[in-house]
Amino acid sequence: MPKDFHAVNLSPKYSCSWRPIFEEYLYKEGKGDFFKIELPSIEAIKKCILCGLGKCMLPHFTINKEMENGEFSGEKLNKTKSPIAIYIATHKNKWRSINLNTFIDYLNNYQKTNKKYTVPS
Repeated sequence: MPKDFHAVNLSPKYSCSWRPIFEEYLYKEGKGDFFKIELPSIEAIKKCILCGLGKCMLPHFTINKEMENGEFSGEKLNKTKSPIAIYIATHKNKWRSINLNTFIDYLNNYQKTNKKYTVPS
């Protein structure tokens, strides 16, 4: 355990698209030397924070309710936005529900109308 127990960083699992953005920010700020505990879900991270087991960087939309209720305190970072990718993979020969097809169509249309959100080649 680190000397300063508050240096514990509760991290989402390695495959989380937010994690590299947060870790890059911490290293650039010179705060990258910390004890890290990887947890499987945002809910698990939030429960650990409520119990006082560490700190974490999370997107605001994942903790809106807790911030409004006063359960969490935090600070907004002055950082330029980093893209967070959305990946969709479906089996070409499997049935897809109307809801899934609608969601995929929505994402495709959104990408076409918002040129800043492009699919890398």
